[in-house]
Amino acid sequence: MTDPATTRSPRSPKVPPAFHVPATAAQRWDLRSLPPGPGHDGTVYVADRLLLAGAREDRSRRASELRSLARDSAVEVNITPLGSARQSRAVARGGELAERVPPQSVVQIHPSGPGTPDAWELLTRAQEAGLAVAPQLSLDHVLMAAGYASGVGYVSGVGYVSGVGYVSGVGYVSGVGGAGPGAPAGKIPVSWPGERPRGKQGRWSPVVAVLDTGLGMHPWFADNVTRDPKIDGRPIGLRFAPEQDPEVHGITLDPVNGLLDPMAGHGTFVAGIVRAACPEAHLVAVPVMHGDGSCHEADLIAALTDLHTRHLQSLAGEIDDPPLDIVNLSLGYYHETPNTVTDETGLMAALSALSASGVTVVASAGNGASDVPFWPAAAGSRGVVGHGGAPLVSVGSTNAGRGKVSHFSNTGGWVRTYRPGAGVVSTMPITLDGAGQASQSGNGSAHPRRGTPDLDDFSSGFGLWSGTSFSAPGLVGELASALAARQRPKDPQDRIALACEAADQLCAEGVP
Repeated sequence: MTDPATTRSPRSPKVPPAFHVPATAAQRWDLRSLPPGPGHDGTVYVADRLLLAGAREDRSRRASELRSLARDSAVEVNITPLGSARQSRAVARGGELAERVPPQSVVQIHPSGPGTPDAWELLTRAQEAGLAVAPQLSLDHVLMAAGYASGVGYVSGVGYVSGVGYVSGVGYVSGVGGAGPGAPAGKIPVSWPGERPRGKQGRWSPVVAVLDTGLGMHPWFADNVTRDPKIDGRPIGLRFAPEQDPEVHGITLDPVNGLLDPMAGHGTFVAGIVRAACPEAHLVAVPVMHGDGSCHEADLIAALTDLHTRHLQSLAGEIDDPPLDIVNLSLGYYHETPNTVTDETGLMAALSALSASGVTVVASAGNGASDVPFWPAAAGSRGVVGHGGAPLVSVGSTNAGRGKVSHFSNTGGWVRTYRPGAGVVSTMPITLDGAGQASQSGNGSAHPRRGTPDLDDFSSGFGLWSGTSFSAPGLVGELASALAARQRPKDPQDRIALACEAADQLCAEGVP
């Protein structure tokens, strides 16, 4: 089957996607929606923050330039570093690997008078003024999960649909697109008739980091997992109190009515797909996403930077934990100026650093039913990340049997391969049970208790869900299994060569 996007004329217009961030995320952060306009595409960003890349020794000069611009814009700025405060000895020693840990900072914008700060306005002014710091600045985007939510819940938020302006009152959509054609509307509980996957003797355990909502309780994850990754004693990623954890009870957004979060269990579902495909894989669960599916780019960069430093510590023999092999990212966003994306700023800088250190990144292509590049998935095929390093692979969704690309899946020449993402069965936290009840229930004394299914009770430990969120871990599991069958490489260049070889073979197999 030929992907229509690959035969499209270069002059043909792109199919515009929809992107919606729920109201709960807008309340959590000060968000702005940038609808598509002259010279830029649409995106959603944090209004009072910018991201700043570059060496720490240059911070004073860049801060002075930024503060001068801020005064002219009636705002003030503070700069704080992202990631662990203490550099590891492996990084401090210098060398080729150490140079690939890009220091990044958050520029917090505060109003110095009436009005509210706008990061896009400040970034545009820096670019128009030709400031030396401008190429090192980027918006702090909001990323969304690429798994479909149920149709119940949130009816407002921020977002855009092509050139039609803001969307509101159209129901919660799980990051990209609406209730996608051909996709079941959200997750439902199912039963699993098999046993827990078990690894084969004599195979090593590739290390897979899943940056998501976390990892819930389930028998499949009783061992061979790291639930609380740290760097120099500091947590990597977010940490939630139990009542705010989308993987514990999963009711963090609407405790009054007891509704499960749209993305409750998302991380456990992703992890189960990896475990099923490669039981030997050691999973590192890094929470970066909230129960509504939203993720702050700065939080993701901080987690990736700390994972990279931990990876270098392992390669240098500073810690006993094994180095990373693969990172799964089942989330993304649309960039406002995709033709200007480089590996020197923001999220792409953090991913490029991992790639250069021999870590493969697999990212979901998004559910926008569009051919517009979805980031960071598009970074590999567009040459931003992975050149000379381990690959960054974008994965779209196919329907069962891989016969066709799923209608909801993004597509195009930038999508490198496809894996099943419609009607996938995987693990769910056994603790998830929302307030929804069976539509019918009988308690007759002469017969066992009977009733229709309770569609938000996941105590069975398994569910069915759809989205490109679940295509990416399918490939991750295959890659991890291919690595486990080979001898474990130690040299970074050998790690890169093996990762590229495995990706080339498996990606070719997955194109419809």
